[in-house]
Amino acid sequence: MILYSDDNFLTKDQCNALINIYNQNIDKIFKHREQYPLDIDKLENLTDRVEKICRDLNPLSELDTHQIVMWPTNSYMIQHLDDSDDLFAALIYLNDDYIGGETCFENITIKPKEGKLIIFCGAKQKHSVSKITEGTRYTFGMWFQSKTKYNIPDENIITNHSFVI
Repeated sequence: MILYSDDNFLTKDQCNALINIYNQNIDKIFKHREQYPLDIDKLENLTDRVEKICRDLNPLSELDTHQIVMWPTNSYMIQHLDDSDDLFAALIYLNDDYIGGETCFENITIKPKEGKLIIFCGAKQKHSVSKITEGTRYTFGMWFQSKTKYNIPDENIITNHSFVI
């Protein structure tokens, strides 16, 4: 079940700004399975908006991990559950000019739409990403945990990006 969805959460320009941040930090990306994430610092105007939505769903939710992720052609994600400590997963599609890359749940498939935000309980809901057969998929992923969990800062996170909404 999708807990929250907004087809127009970000504009095209805002999505392109996030893709540009990714492209300007290619030297900081790492490979995770078939994807290439970039850990970044909180983007106040963006992450705060999503965090507010998640706190409306559960007052104890707190942003833990946030990444811009590049999914090249032929990448996909098998059906899985997120970390058991995660309360919510939030995903923003930064582009939709590729084939495949749908987010799939047991009873619903979400077609990518540039600027669309979805929030779901990834630790309790099995989900996958269909194979990208053409083009490159970019997403901004955020995972929320309970405020009661102790988080250690990561010195490799990209910081000092301005992002205006």
